[in-house]
Amino acid sequence: MVRCFIRRAFYRLAAQAAWRRLHGLSGERLGANAETAALRAFHRAARRVPAYGRLLARNGIDASKVQDIEAFRRLVPLTDKASVFSENEIASLCVDGKADDAACIYTSSGYSGTFSFGLETQADIDRGRRTLDLLLQMYFHAASKPTLLVSGMPMGLQIPASLPMKLDAGVRTDTILAVIRKLKPVCRQVIVAGEHPFLKKVLEDGVDAGMNWPEHRVSLLTGAEVVPESFRSYAGNILGQDPATPETGKIMITTGISEVGLVIGHETDGCRRLRMAAAGNQALWTALFGQTPFLPTCMQYFPGDFYMETPDVNGQSTLVVTTLSPRRKLPLIRYCTGDWAKVLTHREVCQALEACGREDLRPPLELPMLLLWGRGEHLTVAGRRIYPEQIKEAIYSDPAVASATTANFRMTGDADQLSIFFQLKPNATSSDVRRKAFRTALLTTSGLCMEPHLVPFAEFPGAMDLYYQRKFQYL
Repeated sequence: MVRCFIRRAFYRLAAQAAWRRLHGLSGERLGANAETAALRAFHRAARRVPAYGRLLARNGIDASKVQDIEAFRRLVPLTDKASVFSENEIASLCVDGKADDAACIYTSSGYSGTFSFGLETQADIDRGRRTLDLLLQMYFHAASKPTLLVSGMPMGLQIPASLPMKLDAGVRTDTILAVIRKLKPVCRQVIVAGEHPFLKKVLEDGVDAGMNWPEHRVSLLTGAEVVPESFRSYAGNILGQDPATPETGKIMITTGISEVGLVIGHETDGCRRLRMAAAGNQALWTALFGQTPFLPTCMQYFPGDFYMETPDVNGQSTLVVTTLSPRRKLPLIRYCTGDWAKVLTHREVCQALEACGREDLRPPLELPMLLLWGRGEHLTVAGRRIYPEQIKEAIYSDPAVASATTANFRMTGDADQLSIFFQLKPNATSSDVRRKAFRTALLTTSGLCMEPHLVPFAEFPGAMDLYYQRKFQYL
């Protein structure tokens, strides 16, 4: 009991100190420090990572020529999942060619057909746990009130936190609902982490079971794929959240890439206000994000952990990451994630806001901002690109639509015609009224005038494999 009290007091004080330090940081200095750290990380990998040394030799790169960030960007080759993980033994990707002291391995979803891997030593795991506990106090006050943290992540992924009470439930909605109900007298707040289609199922199953969600003070942590802003409204209404009253809970978006880091960026309060405002203001949307067909995930990140670039790769602004920790077991240098992305400095964000007369939305932290649009997969129909993210936005824009579907859908099309097949929930049926609701949602959110195909649950392709262990395949 005494040890628990001391630990909670420590994190309360540490969070206060962290906020003071973050508010005192200079965006320009952070950027310069990240560039210096990227050079150090490159030279460390060139000297000590066997596979990376071979890659440089094959590309005719003399590491001694890379002495400034311009040379780094110009000379250092991009790497990717294939050139790193498909072509090398795991030990040769590690510092000094040694993987035997690794204590944990993370894998990607395998969605692309190729797996990537992240390795951590026990020391890495312990540092990650302390960092996550600190973030949970900073954003959710987990050391100040009894908190239940529920992991609804697929593939057995656990959340390495020790500050809150923790349930690693996986994708079992019945377990999650039973524990939340049972611990209501004990916990003053609940945080549920998972991918948004599964979180949708948790909330709707709870409603069907007579759960009064607002009384449980639930927050959500989600990511993995681009989360539509309409999901925040839909889920927030079920949970009884009020954006002006944080005590009612919040929905926070984070992004992790298994081989890079479990969390590479997170949605700060400033990011959340920006994204919510841009969703209803086209001028602000364009100033911040450009003429894009859907809202990106909008996050800030710590440039002491990652050096991020977004060069043009095959005609698309693409996320390229260099990991900076000198203790990292498997470093990655100029690693191309394949995600459509853009990095904005704090100054660039402020300039865009000033141009729109929205200085009130200026983020208080001078951390760089990462915008992610996902993989950019799409269909081209009648000369127009149609993205799955636009369809997700339509689904959650109308509660009558969202509550009728699993949020799984399949897009097909040719040069002239687009077809979208929506999987209905097991208890839902197609009707004229329901089809009209889907049509209206598609038209008002994405300008798509079309007849949706509402498919009974069991007749949808792969329906019986819907266990939320893999990402939905929309195309």
